[in-house]
Amino acid sequence: MSWDIASLAPGAAVLVSLFALVVSALSLFYSRLDRRPRLILSISSEEVEYESDDEWGPPPPEELIFLDISNPGEKRVKVNNIVIEWNKANASYPDFQTEPRKKPPFLLPPSDNAVFTASTDDFLDWLRAQGARGAIKIRAKVVDALGNRYHSARISLVVPPVEP
Repeated sequence: MSWDIASLAPGAAVLVSLFALVVSALSLFYSRLDRRPRLILSISSEEVEYESDDEWGPPPPEELIFLDISNPGEKRVKVNNIVIEWNKANASYPDFQTEPRKKPPFLLPPSDNAVFTASTDDFLDWLRAQGARGAIKIRAKVVDALGNRYHSARISLVVPPVEP
């Protein structure tokens, strides 16, 4: 029995066609999967130093809490609520500073981000008023208009005891 190219060509064409069909179906599936809404959150505590050229010199460094919400997806996402979670409790921090058009609820366009800041001292006072004490781990959570929940990694903070 001899195999020649002419007898193998129809079978090879069918195999290549089936392979191309599977690859295109997977490509379509993954492209549709990539269009779902998604947000990336990060929360951090950092010391910020300001520069100044006046005679008084720069103000002292300030400790700030930064919350960054970015939208790497292809769809606008409506951010309905931002919640801070620690231990088994959670609450919305009311005093984050940001651009006026980015106060919840707001629409976050594709490839855009929103940065929220708060004074660490004010943030720790708020946590103390909410009942947090000692060393805690916090994270930020966001709920969008569809009810999807996104969260940041946890960071450690120490809530000092109440001063007499």
